[in-house]
Amino acid sequence: MTNILVEVDGDEAHSESYVTVALGFAHHDGDTIDTVARARYFDTWSRRDGRWAIDHRRLVIDMSSQSAVSQPPG
Repeated sequence: MTNILVEVDGDEAHSESYVTVALGFAHHDGDTIDTVARARYFDTWSRRDGRWAIDHRRLVIDMSSQSAVSQPPG
């Protein structure tokens, strides 16, 4: 998670955060499926009893790609 922008207005706030993820999933045939994605979180916050918490989160996926990675013969 990078490039976090937060705008505070009293006991409410809004933020935007950039996210990059790289995941590998085992496939039933022994290969691996690699996934790379870039996205943004848009969050609405509020302060309750002196503590900040997220009230609502929206995820926007900007880019996602998948590729199969074959395992070498064993």
